[in-house]
Amino acid sequence: MRILVKNLANILTTFNLLCGTFAIFSALNQQFILACSLMVVGTFIDVLDGYAAHKTKNTSQLGENLDMLADLTTFGLAPTIMLYVYYDADLFITISSVMLLICGAWRLARQATQKPSNYLVGVPIDISAYLVSVLVLFDATIALAGFSVIVLSSLFISRLRVPRLIKR
Repeated sequence: MRILVKNLANILTTFNLLCGTFAIFSALNQQFILACSLMVVGTFIDVLDGYAAHKTKNTSQLGENLDMLADLTTFGLAPTIMLYVYYDADLFITISSVMLLICGAWRLARQATQKPSNYLVGVPIDISAYLVSVLVLFDATIALAGFSVIVLSSLFISRLRVPRLIKR
């Protein structure tokens, strides 16, 4: 039982990574509702893994790196692939969705280098799960989807201060 508690945050992070991986597989198979659902479930698991790490006081460099990779998969790569597949590889969508992935990676890398505080710099990458899900499920136009993704990508790398859900 002690091992389970000690590794709870990393176990939850692994489930987040699985959500992202299966969201990618679902998008590639044009199962967009399932892909959206998996990305959104990943956001809840991401909050839970942070809460578990905080409450058990069991943080590690391994856990932080695993969390960053899971977030990049679930909230960066999965939305990028879903947009690409849903919009039939449209050039504007391809460029804007790759921008989402790159800016999301920069956002996560910057977060990894910051000292712990009660706020984040830049909008959390998790938001992409919700935005992309809304765009796909409501069949947004290419223009609306592309511009929305560009705005969100810009907010990832902005200097906007966003309060943390779990205070440190």
